[in-house]
Amino acid sequence: MNALVDALDRACPGCSSDETELNYMWMGDFVRHVADAHVAGRHAEVQAAFDVIERVLADKLSPDRNLAVAGFLEDMQNGNLHKSGSRPADFVGYLGPLSRVSWDGLNGFWQMVEHSKTGRKPD
Repeated sequence: MNALVDALDRACPGCSSDETELNYMWMGDFVRHVADAHVAGRHAEVQAAFDVIERVLADKLSPDRNLAVAGFLEDMQNGNLHKSGSRPADFVGYLGPLSRVSWDGLNGFWQMVEHSKTGRKPD
């Protein structure tokens, strides 16, 4: 596994995924695990995972920045990866300042994509 995957697994342990060789695939399983941890009330573990993401984003030279954003944050925004009792908006409070900028940027991007499909301009 890579450094980010290892750090996230330590922050919120217990993710059972067979995708240990494919970091982006593992991230989808990990996001499901974090959403389940949130629903179960294990908020310290969830916060620890988001703190790992924040540290990676703070390191401008980290090779894992794209995995943090396009893997973890984008997957966290995917409502299909959440079970009943969990939704993407539940995780905004865990975001640090840098991850919040990325989170908002992803939301803006997907809004533009959706509006380009419908022909309507963004609000």
